[in-house]
Amino acid sequence: MVGTTPGGFCERAGGGAIRLILTDSGDVRVVSDSLFCTRSLVLCTRSKSLGWDREYSLVISGYSGTRKKVNHLADTDPTMSMQAPSGSEDEFTNRYGEQIGSGMSAVVYARDGIAAKVYRAGQPSRQVFQEAFTLAAVAEHGIPAPRVYGVETFHDRTVLLMDLVRGESIMDTMLRSPERTGECIDRVVELQVAMHSVNSSHFRPIKLVLMGNIAVAPGLDDQDRNQLQSLLSTLPDGLAVLHGDFHGGNILFDGSSYRIIDWAEVAIGDPAADVARSYLDYLFMDRKDLAEMHLAKYCAATGISRESVLAWLPVMAGSLCGFLPEHANTLVRTLFKK
Repeated sequence: MVGTTPGGFCERAGGGAIRLILTDSGDVRVVSDSLFCTRSLVLCTRSKSLGWDREYSLVISGYSGTRKKVNHLADTDPTMSMQAPSGSEDEFTNRYGEQIGSGMSAVVYARDGIAAKVYRAGQPSRQVFQEAFTLAAVAEHGIPAPRVYGVETFHDRTVLLMDLVRGESIMDTMLRSPERTGECIDRVVELQVAMHSVNSSHFRPIKLVLMGNIAVAPGLDDQDRNQLQSLLSTLPDGLAVLHGDFHGGNILFDGSSYRIIDWAEVAIGDPAADVARSYLDYLFMDRKDLAEMHLAKYCAATGISRESVLAWLPVMAGSLCGFLPEHANTLVRTLFKK
């Protein structure tokens, strides 16, 4: 999806989890934490609150590493503008509006609240349709996500037409106004509970996703894999829609409504798995206070036990081991190593 916040711009490939990971040496590794994602690479910035406003050296398998600034892509950047799709730039701006961002997989234009994500040459068309499918399926369930208007071809480029989502993230609101933290977490939990009330068969089962991730996680040895896969087999199945990265940074408020963005890791399964991932996300932000607050409020709202949620934490953590900076890998190891 395409979203702008006061702190940044985010572009992710739909239907698969592809990440830019900051290493302790200052490099960024582009990794996939799903066996089923597309191989297309993306340039991704989070809001300022999540710390993506700095320079990185991109280390990308199969590509030459180059030193570039990870820009706030909602801003004008002449070096990115030079990377517009082939064909006259005027033709794209005449059809889709002003260029508002550019990443490794696509150039984004916008007019009248509609964003056109123009994928670059070499990007598989299935990636575009997968992203469109994910957002359309989520929206059909009544979940507040960016709306898809269509997919078309223009000058031999595949284009996804969708809502341009504006607003401030709930996380940024909490950081700007700490006294509103409880109120903000209430809203995050309310939206997550509503999402979990929806059952679907459109997406991958979370247990299958985790099984695949554990099988290839570079930070695990055979004993770890066997232990985690054994634990995973005891956890419940389900059909609830799971976001896979649900926290205040992925919920935007435009003054009248909320939109949930960043659906790259969507799955179905036991709601407790999604809450465990939210808990882990807050730990990565060094905000255990928010992790505990979110967990307590979710359990109070649903009647799900704290133990049911935390039972998923070891497999969630283990599935990411080795894909993260060393300090984060150290953290996740403490969550599954006994």
